[in-house]
Amino acid sequence: MKKYGASGWVSLGTAVAITSGTPAQIHATNTVASLMAANEEDYPFISFRVDVNSGQTTDGNTIEIFARCTDGTTSAPAPDSTYRETLVAVIPTDGTNSFFYEMQALNVDKNALFYIDSSSDSINVDVAIQMWDWDAPA
Repeated sequence: MKKYGASGWVSLGTAVAITSGTPAQIHATNTVASLMAANEEDYPFISFRVDVNSGQTTDGNTIEIFARCTDGTTSAPAPDSTYRETLVAVIPTDGTNSFFYEMQALNVDKNALFYIDSSSDSINVDVAIQMWDWDAPA
């Protein structure tokens, strides 16, 4: 049975402006390690919640979330219109201003910075995360 971490949903970034084809950094410093409690940051699964707060999604398009991984001293290049580092979530949209969820990003680098893009919509979003594990402590 899945057990959720004590922190529940935690804001990763707010009012992030997405222009189709150009990944936007969700937050300059927020990482899994900086946002989650010490007993949660090593959970193997991460859930993303994306709240569209302005603009309109298109039915059948997607929102993509990328991780910019680091080893603590050297980071991968930032995702851009031609370089897409590590894709961790693809979230289909349905043409509404709504919440969208991705529940299966696995083993994401807890020190990674996150970027977001849309397949063809220009929208503003808030992004939250939650960590979980099959055997997390109650």
